[in-house]
Amino acid sequence: MIGMLVGGMFLFGLVILLPLLLVGLILRLLFHILLIPFKIVGVLIGLGVGLAGLAAVVAVLAGGLVLASALLIGAALLLPLTPLLLGALVVWGVFRLMKPRPVAAPPA
Repeated sequence: MIGMLVGGMFLFGLVILLPLLLVGLILRLLFHILLIPFKIVGVLIGLGVGLAGLAAVVAVLAGGLVLASALLIGAALLLPLTPLLLGALVVWGVFRLMKPRPVAAPPA
């Protein structure tokens, strides 16, 4: 009795469930095969965006490095010239104070 029950379940699985499982497997395989080009395009777009971001980061870092080195060189060159610049500023201020101001003409 139990053997017939097991045999019936086996036949049900063999005749009904196995073809359904095979059809589901084939449909799933076809679905994945149809989506492969879109996956490839997605990977290529992601790679392009990633490389563009990497290039932007490298450009910003290089620009920052150039700017920092230019500021450092400028500060190193201007530091010894600071007393001369202050003296020139004092002389310019004195000459500016000595220069006569134009007097506005009275309105007619």
